[in-house]
Amino acid sequence: MPDRIVQHPVLGDLHLHPNARARRFTFRPCEGGFRVTTPVRFTLKEFNECVESLLPRLVQLQQRQGEKTREHFVGPDFSIDSPYFKVRLQEASVRRVAARYHNGELTISYPPQTRFEDEALQQWLVKVIEESMRHCASTVLVARLRTLAERHGFQYAQVKIHKTRGRWGSCSSRKNINLSLYLMVLPVHLSDYVMLHELCHTLEMNHGPRFWAKMDEVTGNKAQQLRAEMRKYDTSIFS
Repeated sequence: MPDRIVQHPVLGDLHLHPNARARRFTFRPCEGGFRVTTPVRFTLKEFNECVESLLPRLVQLQQRQGEKTREHFVGPDFSIDSPYFKVRLQEASVRRVAARYHNGELTISYPPQTRFEDEALQQWLVKVIEESMRHCASTVLVARLRTLAERHGFQYAQVKIHKTRGRWGSCSSRKNINLSLYLMVLPVHLSDYVMLHELCHTLEMNHGPRFWAKMDEVTGNKAQQLRAEMRKYDTSIFS
């Protein structure tokens, strides 16, 4: 059976793509339905029976995909306006979506009637934003960490920028510091707090009383206040 589209009243358009190596039907959510990899030889009856047997699971998968897309949606109203990094989208007389990065500012131009719901476009937009943020972070955060270390008398071995989820930073026993590129979207005083936190770990590899005493020393006795404020944020550009 050649490539074709089968319409389903619940799941939407099912795009069938035969593959010589496929031994079963494999469903992947896409815009408006599913992309289905199929064996080369099968009957429509076999396919429909498979769909109906998997229907509850496919509906759930489609719902989760929709929630994920909404959570990470980059559209005309999306923007980042932090001290270190800025993103703005603008409609323009261009043939296709294009991005321009300069000195901590990313401008994404798009033609009228751009379909931001397109999954491939969303993936490209997120990639462009995160790569630009990483480029900026490799200069800004590295320099800021050096400044804070010199100001407070810390020493560290090296620093790396990572796209870490769930952790703003870390410090190894060898005094190597990792920083999340998502620090770029925080207010300056909070990104400083994270970097000072990791610098304090170069002296105290725990969260005991001496660690927090050092944190209070370098934050003007605001360690717990800043710690509480950090709970309002997570490692994402979509918060």
